[in-house]
Amino acid sequence: TPRYVRVNETLERHRQTDLGWLMQQRGVSPNEIIGPSMEGGPEQRGGDGRGGDGAAVLAGLLPVEIFDDDTFEMYGPEEWISRGLAEDDGFLSKTPARTLCPEDHMWRPCLVIGVVAETITNASDITLFEVKLEGVHQIQRRRRLSICFDAESPEKFAARVAAAVMRRRMA
Repeated sequence: TPRYVRVNETLERHRQTDLGWLMQQRGVSPNEIIGPSMEGGPEQRGGDGRGGDGAAVLAGLLPVEIFDDDTFEMYGPEEWISRGLAEDDGFLSKTPARTLCPEDHMWRPCLVIGVVAETITNASDITLFEVKLEGVHQIQRRRRLSICFDAESPEKFAARVAAAVMRRRMA
């Protein structure tokens, strides 16, 4: 079997894998990836409003990426972008992936088209990827653990996310 046929079969198998189910099997809810809303009262942010464990509430507010183990990463952010498809609509490069949508907690096909950094604390930056969802003209920003590139194993990606979520739960 020619290499390109095997690669295409692998990519198609990755695209067909249900990421929501993989996360559920590992005990990870979409909210733990997306993060709690900063709006509303403490009960909506993970606290009970009675003082509870402030450290646990703070850890729950931190992006799960802070607890990520980047040894799982195949490529750096810019390399993911450079591995994308050739330009045809004004974007220099587009890398096929799926992203977790906060509106409905579904993993949706997207094209990753850029990278930016977001400062979380004075000492920490989180990489944000710019994504274009199918059928949506607006470019959105997503954190790394909300994006599973078509070229990466969904099983390894789910294990990576689950490990980061577990470290955040223990913080």
